[in-house]
Amino acid sequence: MEQRKEKRYRLSAPASFSWKDSEGIPQKGEGITRDISAKGIVVLSKSAPQPGEHVELDVYFPSPNGWPRTVQLHGEGEVTRNLDSSSSETCFAAEIIFETDNDTDNSASEILVRSGRWVQ
Repeated sequence: MEQRKEKRYRLSAPASFSWKDSEGIPQKGEGITRDISAKGIVVLSKSAPQPGEHVELDVYFPSPNGWPRTVQLHGEGEVTRNLDSSSSETCFAAEIIFETDNDTDNSASEILVRSGRWVQ
């Protein structure tokens, strides 16, 4: 039975993220989203923060029809788990609260839907 509170969208979009490792050393990574919701994300990458670590994350979308520029979602949150992936990539899930970089009052969910880049 599905128990998620937010609608999840299968979405492949570029993402960059940063965190401090267990020794407090700043780390950076880039990857591709696997899926996203208004309050969470799963990212495939070559490096990943560990569960419990704070992460800052940016997701980049091309401009939706009628919007003058590219949409960027910025969010912060906590890594909830690491998932098995291929030997060259790892995958992590995080609870994230997103804000938009644009001068708009649209929610993250509305931006995902209007961008036309998602598949339920």
